[in-house]
Amino acid sequence: MSNNHRSLSSSSPQTALGKCFEELGLPSALLSAVMVNYQSCDSHLVVIDNSSLMEARDGHVGRKGSDGSTKRVDKLTRWEELQEAMSFDCKLASKCWIPTKFWLLNEPSGVMAGNS
Repeated sequence: MSNNHRSLSSSSPQTALGKCFEELGLPSALLSAVMVNYQSCDSHLVVIDNSSLMEARDGHVGRKGSDGSTKRVDKLTRWEELQEAMSFDCKLASKCWIPTKFWLLNEPSGVMAGNS
């Protein structure tokens, strides 16, 4: 299936993705890798681990400090780390018109990881 159903704008996909990168504050050095992926994939499928293992506190994220620098935040649950990653993936997918589906690894039970 081709990517013709996606229309980022009247400009080229590279230009439109470049604008998305600017809006998201991403380094332009990543653009070529995203373009390869964008052109080769019709959509993305993300499998989300919702097991109890996601409660382990060995996760890390980078957060922008008030001075604009990126600070590493440690000892997060894997679930918190995943939430940060999925938030980014959703923003990128919506701004760049990348169809994306999210699937849970396990059938949801009454209690999911991250809900205490």
